[in-house]
Amino acid sequence: MKTRRTHNVSFSLVSLFALFAIASPALVACGDSSTGSDDPGISSVEGSSVSGSSDRRSSAAADSLNGSSRTMSSEEASSSSEEPFDPGEGNHAVRVSTYPADARIAIRPAKASAVADGESFTAWIELPAGAGGDTVVYRNVGWNDEAHTTSDTVTVADVDADIDLVDTVSVLRLVRPRIGDSFVKGDTVTVEFAGHNLPNDVDVVLCPDRTCAQSKKVLSGLSAAGGTFQFVMPSDWNAGNSYYLKAIVDNNFWARAKDISVSDPVVDGGWTPVPLQSEITKTLPMTGLMLGADNYKTGYDDAVALEHFYCYPAMVVTGKSSSGKIQYDWTYVENMLNKVKNRKHQAVVRIAYENPGNKTIDPDVPGTSGVPNYIKNDSVKYNHYQTYYEGGDGKTWYADWRSAELKWFTKQFHKDFAAKYDNDPRIAFLQTGFGHWSEYHVSGGAFNQTDTTRPLTFPPMDYQMEFVRHLDTVFHNLPWTLSVDAGSPANPPKTPYRANATEVAGIDFGLFDDSFMHRTHELSQGGGWNEQCWLGLGYENRWQRSPNGGEVSYYSYDDLGDHPYDQKHFLQPGGIHGLTWEGQAEKYHITYMLAGSAANTTYGTTELFFQAALGSGYKFRVTSYAFNGRQARATVKNEGVAPIYRDAYVAVGGVRSGTTLKGLLPGDSLTVTVNASANDLELTIESDHLVGRPIQYLADLH
Repeated sequence: MKTRRTHNVSFSLVSLFALFAIASPALVACGDSSTGSDDPGISSVEGSSVSGSSDRRSSAAADSLNGSSRTMSSEEASSSSEEPFDPGEGNHAVRVSTYPADARIAIRPAKASAVADGESFTAWIELPAGAGGDTVVYRNVGWNDEAHTTSDTVTVADVDADIDLVDTVSVLRLVRPRIGDSFVKGDTVTVEFAGHNLPNDVDVVLCPDRTCAQSKKVLSGLSAAGGTFQFVMPSDWNAGNSYYLKAIVDNNFWARAKDISVSDPVVDGGWTPVPLQSEITKTLPMTGLMLGADNYKTGYDDAVALEHFYCYPAMVVTGKSSSGKIQYDWTYVENMLNKVKNRKHQAVVRIAYENPGNKTIDPDVPGTSGVPNYIKNDSVKYNHYQTYYEGGDGKTWYADWRSAELKWFTKQFHKDFAAKYDNDPRIAFLQTGFGHWSEYHVSGGAFNQTDTTRPLTFPPMDYQMEFVRHLDTVFHNLPWTLSVDAGSPANPPKTPYRANATEVAGIDFGLFDDSFMHRTHELSQGGGWNEQCWLGLGYENRWQRSPNGGEVSYYSYDDLGDHPYDQKHFLQPGGIHGLTWEGQAEKYHITYMLAGSAANTTYGTTELFFQAALGSGYKFRVTSYAFNGRQARATVKNEGVAPIYRDAYVAVGGVRSGTTLKGLLPGDSLTVTVNASANDLELTIESDHLVGRPIQYLADLH
């Protein structure tokens, strides 16, 4: 992704972890593949790249320091620093704690003589090409092994398992300013220092180069307890350099954060207000009322920004290879995404197995299951026997959740979907789950969750938890959502999420409601099933991290008629059933909502769609804008009902601020400063997750 900034940062990490440790002296690094160079100084990258878009992912990286590991995504691996690993001082050896199967240890330094038993020498990990997606924990230990020549390659299994290992791990993390921001001389810098088995009396120094020969101590004597610390950026060093921040103990290199861009404070006069006028004339990206992508209503291009369609695994999976890899043809999904993108809209995609009466998968067999054919066509091998049921919502073929293969495939499919689309700007949000339309319900006569003597038409409770835990690890950027029915108060329960409320609260998924604003949606209306479901999944706080959406109710009523009544009337003056769209969207912090049946009706005009969109999601207003001859300063307030869930940045003259608007809550403001020229003070809000529609904002500054 391309980002224009005025300062020079050689790699784009939002949360930076430099991971190293000490053991006589020891050192630890979580990194990706080596370059294969003979230089031991390029045996690993400086630190693992961990996106800072969510604190959860930062915590996951920290967890890897305590013995566990995770697989880095290809994006993370590619965004890591290309600068050689800095081993520091001393004669170090390396031992692998967690490694790919074909990792190997190569002996250094390269000299012809043999290394005698008992003599200290240096070994460096070499990872083969293509291993950049693996996480490897390096521990530096003193290693005296049997004699080896420098040309030997020693396998991991050859390393003495009885080596005394001091398991010390440290993390030095920049908190403010973030990586991408410029450090201004005289400003306060905040860092976090933490780890495992840390010594006391750790110093933090600022260095103008790798050697730290001219280091300036900025923090002294940090304790083993770690914590958050602040120091003032020295004002007597040259601006424009890229500095290093290092944690050291007893003069030994310990951890570092690199490429800190330092700038001079503004001293040339005060701030002059800049006039700014701006309006929102189109529905904002990733917000508003949706139409179906397969039955799109012409004329609504500016009134909507989102379109909805289903992804059935059976339509994209062509088989499974002899090696166990799922084979795909993504043509159907690609065609749908491109059709949506051509209208400068983004898609909300729903993954599903059961869609009663639907003929998309097989026009001749209504309700055909979305389970891939390789499973359906070999029932004996995969213990998968479909169930057919015509009652309730319509003709439906159900998946059989006794099948271990189906359980494995479902997780693998979502992992493969994430690998392909996690960063694709054509997709705004993902919906997924189980049951009819992935809405966590099954027609009563067909429901079976426990009797394994016959097909299970709904997944067991333990697998449902396994599923959401899995999704929490594979989706790093694409917001994924579950039906509010997953929080059903049914007794006996059919879902495990209420019983595991504490764990579930820590998993960042959004919610979608399949019958929003129906007649008894609210507790205050005398029913309240839907509201109980929302409450069961902790929606009161969940919206701050993940989007809420769904579908306006398709219900009709004998005394009201006009099918579907709720969709066709929810935008009428005064609302429906005593409630208004604006009030309900604000209560549930709605970002998007499917309302295709409302289009081209009395209360579903393009103007009403647009006004409804302004009552959903984020809505930014620039409340102040000023220039001092060198920098522009702007304050942005979120006047919407929800935050934006993707990174977006204030930009002046095409130069972005380093601070994202992502997560800015309703009513909150953010002030940013950007280096700027008087020749170009155009203020925009930019994001890499757009498909041609700009993020407009409000401003009325004179």
